[in-house]
Amino acid sequence: KASSTVTLGMPVTRDASTGHVLDATTGQAAYGIAIDGGTAAEHVRICLSGGPVQVKVGTAGATLDLFASVGTTGAIDQTFGGGTTVCHGLGKFTQTGVSGDLVGLMVNLFEGVKA
Repeated sequence: KASSTVTLGMPVTRDASTGHVLDATTGQAAYGIAIDGGTAAEHVRICLSGGPVQVKVGTAGATLDLFASVGTTGAIDQTFGGGTTVCHGLGKFTQTGVSGDLVGLMVNLFEGVKA
């Protein structure tokens, strides 16, 4: 179920108190990708792993074959390594896109570090 608004293609996280899903925000560890959109209490489908699945591109854009993480308005390019800041990965983009596009993502949720 949706805890609040869930956007089609948006990375989602779980509400700690209810276990329901809601749109993830920058830097959060995603639980999956929304296959459906919905509002509070509606049932929505979530891709938990695998893919490809369509994901909404955030303002920083998406590039074919680069890793993805959660940005403010969707999934964005992310470079991992070379630092100590923890970052949560979503997988790899299978297409290039600009803010608001829906592009392919091979879902593989993981945690790494970045500069």
